[in-house]
Amino acid sequence: MVKVAEIMSSPVETIDIDDSLETAWQLMQKHSIKHLPVIDNGELVGICSQTNLLGRVIVSNSGELEGVKPEKVGQVMQSEVVTTSLDTDIRHVAQVLTEYQIDALLIMSEYHKILGIVTESDLISRLAKEPPVELYV
Repeated sequence: MVKVAEIMSSPVETIDIDDSLETAWQLMQKHSIKHLPVIDNGELVGICSQTNLLGRVIVSNSGELEGVKPEKVGQVMQSEVVTTSLDTDIRHVAQVLTEYQIDALLIMSEYHKILGIVTESDLISRLAKEPPVELYV
């Protein structure tokens, strides 16, 4: 059994609820990530994904930001955030991602602190390291 702690990314970049969409986009580009937990007064209040931003920004073919709607992260974020703990089996994580139709899950401490994030990409990377499947024809 593989625990989520073995495949999560940490530390996690976060963004403030009152930050601009431009700031969110720049953070995602700088760190090559697609999800930012949203914080308000030190508490997790949502998650902002690249998908949340795509209809609100204009990006050139080279990835440069050419225009952005004057909205705040809090206006576009998803307020429902699915979380889990460090000792969760990654098979359960895969089930939750599928069931809730999300592509990222935050890993939280018992004190409600963000410890890491696991994405579909993390799961696929881990599965790619498994021994190859033998096919019999």
